[in-house]
Amino acid sequence: MAPNEGARKNHDELFPGHVSTLAVNDPELIEIFDNFAFDEVLRHGNLDARTRLMVQLASMIASQALREYRIMLGTALTVGVTPAVAAHLRRHLKIAAPAPAWR
Repeated sequence: MAPNEGARKNHDELFPGHVSTLAVNDPELIEIFDNFAFDEVLRHGNLDARTRLMVQLASMIASQALREYRIMLGTALTVGVTPAVAAHLRRHLKIAAPAPAWR
């Protein structure tokens, strides 16, 4: 079993050429996760990928998820978030949600 066409398209837009190691080890989990995260969730909103990823980056900063932020920053840069916008977002959130890991 594999993720549906919409999930594959949206996943490839954000992570071009990336194949998860879980896709090999647990394809059923990846099918469920990708269909949910990259298809069902996106059908219920109307944010473009750039705006959605800026919101996700902000939430990762606020929740101190540094590792996830680093991964998603690369993804955000592939869909049009500029380095200047990412830095601006980080500066403002550092004031609103200060965390030692972000220094």
